[in-house]
Amino acid sequence: MKRITRVNSSHEYDDVPAGTKVYQYADGSFLPDEQQPKPQDQTCYQPHISTRYKNIKIGTNGIPLAYSPKTKSLIETDKQLPELYNIRENCCGCTACYAVCTVKGLLLNSGKDSVGSFGEKYDLPHGAIFMEEDEEGFLYPVLDASLCIRCYKCVEVCPIKYSATN
Repeated sequence: MKRITRVNSSHEYDDVPAGTKVYQYADGSFLPDEQQPKPQDQTCYQPHISTRYKNIKIGTNGIPLAYSPKTKSLIETDKQLPELYNIRENCCGCTACYAVCTVKGLLLNSGKDSVGSFGEKYDLPHGAIFMEEDEEGFLYPVLDASLCIRCYKCVEVCPIKYSATN
């Protein structure tokens, strides 16, 4: 895992009101308040456990909708969202999944200086995967389900998943 040092005190969620629910599980339900960017009660610290997701919209078949580069909209799919890590220890924060995301090249706005749906600010280009600090300041990938095309390149490039299968 990479530990990052903030150059200034700003954070992408500084302007988001405390108690705003941002992170979701793959089924669309929200993580507990203690695992959101700014819990209302800062003393109830509880780190996230597995992959964090954003912007999940469930299709009629019960599976989260996928982004279609052709229509630039969400479509029904039978493919599940990729699970980048099932426990925090299975992510080293190397950013390989972030770097390989093909959606980055498909978006007209590369994501630089963009603002997310909850007011979070991004300084780096992104695709469906964002690298965000967790509760302890380590970088972990967050998957934006509304941009994921389900190519699974993020899973294939993961050095931890690769080492586990070889």
